[in-house]
Amino acid sequence: MPSWLKKLLHIGGIVCAYLAGGLLVLAGILDWGAKGGQPPGQLITLGIMAILASTVAVIDGARAMPSLGIWRVGAKFEGLSDLAVIIIIVILAAGFGISMAF
Repeated sequence: MPSWLKKLLHIGGIVCAYLAGGLLVLAGILDWGAKGGQPPGQLITLGIMAILASTVAVIDGARAMPSLGIWRVGAKFEGLSDLAVIIIIVILAAGFGISMAF
């Protein structure tokens, strides 16, 4: 695979990761989850958690691959260091804990 294509896929993966977090925040703000039983504050918290975890992965230098489908948007990160994994686990635990308050 050419190097420019690898870079393009990496940038697309980063964009998709932030897009997924942004869509969760937008869903909470616009109250899309109210009919499905999801509290708006919980969606906002989960979106912020996804954005923070993606930021840690990008700073760590992980490779990103976009994950797009009809009902899903996101990214798959590969090559995370142990410290980045621990930080992401702490972010996830704190985010789920805070989201349960809603």
